[in-house]
Amino acid sequence: MSRTIYLLASSLLLLGRVAVAETLPPPLSSPHEQSPQADRARCEGVVKDAKGEPVVGASVRIKGTTTGATTDAQGRFSFAGAKAGATIEVSCIGYASMTIRYTGTPLTITLQEDSKVLDDVVVVGYGVQRKVNLTGAVSSVKGKELAQRPVADATQSLQGLVPGLLVSNTASGRPGGVGSLALRGQGNLSGSATPYVLVDGVEMSLSDINPNDIENISVLKDAAASAIYGARAAYGVILVTTKKGLAGKMRINYQGTIGWNSPTVLPKMVNSYDFARYWNEGARKQALLVSIVIRR
Repeated sequence: MSRTIYLLASSLLLLGRVAVAETLPPPLSSPHEQSPQADRARCEGVVKDAKGEPVVGASVRIKGTTTGATTDAQGRFSFAGAKAGATIEVSCIGYASMTIRYTGTPLTITLQEDSKVLDDVVVVGYGVQRKVNLTGAVSSVKGKELAQRPVADATQSLQGLVPGLLVSNTASGRPGGVGSLALRGQGNLSGSATPYVLVDGVEMSLSDINPNDIENISVLKDAAASAIYGARAAYGVILVTTKKGLAGKMRINYQGTIGWNSPTVLPKMVNSYDFARYWNEGARKQALLVSIVIRR
């Protein structure tokens, strides 16, 4: 009887321990035993410019990885897999790239405009002459070839040097007359289908340039030049690079010309006294002739 009571008490004690164990909360883990999901959070935030406007299409990613996202129309981004303390790279065309340390809180990133990147777009179109090779059909003329021609107008110096370039003297040989250029035919009814001339990136007439100051001339002859220079390049583009100073010894070039003119035939004119006398004599005879006619 005592043994039965002892076994029953032991069973009740064991059941009590199991119930107490089930009601106790799980043991807390130490800071060094966190799960991978708790260690990597979701990185989110917004990218703006210096004026506070959202930046659309900015690339936000973890440095050295492909994990990241692109900002939407409101400049917001969100991606998973970011670890606290990771370095975030932000880049966008027209803005200076920057890096920021992720602390686990939403990020507010302000990008600054990169003036160098914006200037490069212009430099490629007007200043960097090597880029002209990307547009297709290109002809190049060196300044040495132009200097060998005894002409005073740079327009005339290109005659016969560039295939497909028509140089015509519309002034009919008049001294000081300016010739015209035609690269892709007539093109319109007004006759204004002239190439777009740029001298060191500045639009001007080719006749205003001294042929001895020209270093190189690049002629863009196909329609692909319009992708760089716009509608003004519909009839071709002529890029002129002038000479610049070089490091080293000083070099001085001098070229002088001299000329004179005289009339082919110089008629011998009467002096003022004889002219007046002959004029009066003619008037007197004309009056006499009129009086005779009236009498009749």
